[in-house]
Amino acid sequence: MLIKQYFEKHQTGTLKDDEWESLAQSMILAKFDRDKMKQWSDQLEQMEVRRNAPAFHFSMPRLKRLLAAATLLLAFSTLAWYFLLHDSRSPAQQMAAMHLEQPFRLNQGNTRGEASVEKNRGQAIEAFEMKMYEKSLRYLRTIESEGHAKASDYFQMGLCLMYQPSPDYGAAVRAFETAGRLDPVAYLDERNWFTGLCQLMNNNVGAAKIALQKVIDSPSSRNREAALELIEKMK
Repeated sequence: MLIKQYFEKHQTGTLKDDEWESLAQSMILAKFDRDKMKQWSDQLEQMEVRRNAPAFHFSMPRLKRLLAAATLLLAFSTLAWYFLLHDSRSPAQQMAAMHLEQPFRLNQGNTRGEASVEKNRGQAIEAFEMKMYEKSLRYLRTIESEGHAKASDYFQMGLCLMYQPSPDYGAAVRAFETAGRLDPVAYLDERNWFTGLCQLMNNNVGAAKIALQKVIDSPSSRNREAALELIEKMK
């Protein structure tokens, strides 16, 4: 009834801004409801449950399956709708998150050293390549505790901390800084790039701009265009 009243006001040109916003939201929700009803109808059709089907089709096992399917569909659609409307990240953070969805490929080459260290280092790289970042981090922490961690190990630690299921962007930045102190040249462009992404995800915009500007200023960086785009998003 309210939608009808707003629509009549819209036709006469008397619809206020707040009423227009309410009308638009109501129309969006109505379309969302229609789309969900269509999905549910298609789901029921696949399960051979039709509106005009005989009553005996609704056996208890089928009814349970139907209710379970409808409940799951409603839950997933509600979550999707919630996250669509409640993504509080800035446009720059959303772009940074997209870059973080593409794991960095390690290429540390062959190393030589104590057998136990190289075993842990090899297992850390293997776990990393299999996207088992928490496991990879444990091997790297073992190398660190034994006093044998190199710049490349700390760089990999930063990546693991960044990619693990519950990212710790602050710890990742500290790992990249330690790598830089041990070897200022190793992974320089990559360290600046990932530091910028981590600082941005932590909402440290000033620090993110400083790191990303280093990426832009480096002629050897492969992420100059992406860094420029991110800085533009932060304006």
